[in-house]
Amino acid sequence: MLASASVSASRSAGPAAVQRIRRHGKIKTDELSLFGTFMLVVFAIFMALPFVVLFGHAFMTYSELFHFPPIIIPYQLTTENFSQLILALSGLSVPFARYLFNSLLVAVSVVAGVVVISTVAAYPLSKHKSMPGHGIMWFLIIASLMYSGPATTIPRYLVIQGLGLINTYWALILPVVVSSFGLFLMKQYIDSIPADILEAARVDGASEWQILKSIIYPATQPAWATLVLLTFNMVWNDAVTPQLYIHTDSLKTLPVAFATLGAAGVPGQTGVAMAGAQAAAAMVMALPPMIVFLATQSRVIKTMAHAGLTG
Repeated sequence: MLASASVSASRSAGPAAVQRIRRHGKIKTDELSLFGTFMLVVFAIFMALPFVVLFGHAFMTYSELFHFPPIIIPYQLTTENFSQLILALSGLSVPFARYLFNSLLVAVSVVAGVVVISTVAAYPLSKHKSMPGHGIMWFLIIASLMYSGPATTIPRYLVIQGLGLINTYWALILPVVVSSFGLFLMKQYIDSIPADILEAARVDGASEWQILKSIIYPATQPAWATLVLLTFNMVWNDAVTPQLYIHTDSLKTLPVAFATLGAAGVPGQTGVAMAGAQAAAAMVMALPPMIVFLATQSRVIKTMAHAGLTG
């Protein structure tokens, strides 16, 4: 109504008035664009600050780590913290390469299992809603999202112990290879695939497994990327689960090794004296998730855009 009034007013006011109105509207648009850009820059700096602190501390001298007020960017770059970290890791009873292998094995196995199982289970929940018990199963999956991890620690431990999987790799993989969140994410994404495409494939003689392999899996790759990123980050940084289920040092993961630096580091240097090595270890732990994020960010953004368009 206001727009029509302004148009009619501009017509009656003549060409000069029309130019003024257009110029005024352009100025307002430019101001909004400038304000939006400014806010994006502020938020970008705010989000990047933890990474700046992380990398800055890894290259700070020992005195700068405890400087007050705290500093973010080191005045003098040094690699002494990494030398101290290497020296501390060489004093552990298990080689560093073994801890790294354990972390990679567990993380890759869990990521692969979560992606495959979530997609296979989400397909019938999304496209075969007439199957018996569909509503009950979906209700239980949604209800399981309300439980936090610590609430299921004791029941999960009893199950793992009953299966005889304590002190094995399976104790680190099986409890998290089935993800309620992963199933929910994949189901919501598969819902957006038109049923006509699947029906046409069935008419052409494709089986359900062929549809899953040739249509569902390729179409859900953006959701895959999101699930890979979140799952890898969760498993890679988990230092609690290995301490619950694993008793042999040669089966423990990298976060556990880094967590013991203060207690079993350089002889005669414990606790505060190992702050530099711990800062370097934090940077080393952050690198793989950052690499995974850089490799999957375009597909993750596509998933978010898809959710915004269909939500």
